Amino acid sequence: MNKKAMLVFIACFLPGAGAISFSQNFQWARSFGSSGSVEYGMSVALDAGGNVFTAGTFAGGVDFDPGPAVYNINSQGGRRVYFQA
Repeated sequence: MNKKAMLVFIACFLPGAGAISFSQNFQWARSFGSSGSVEYGMSVALDAGGNVFTAGTFAGGVDFDPGPAVYNINSQGGRRVYFQA
């Protein structure tokens, strides 16, 4: 992996990095999950319209709604894949 690609990878996947503008101003962050569950983010993408897409895996019961509402999904004992748009 070349140096530029490594820097992009590190900047995009540092835990808690959220969204950072080119001027290095914090803009936003969202989270999801539940106590007693395990979630792993594997991929983040941004389309031309500014929409964020994430994918990864989870185990246990997870609340996939980042706000006050609840959207629980249970992995039924195994690991499952998620895609959020």
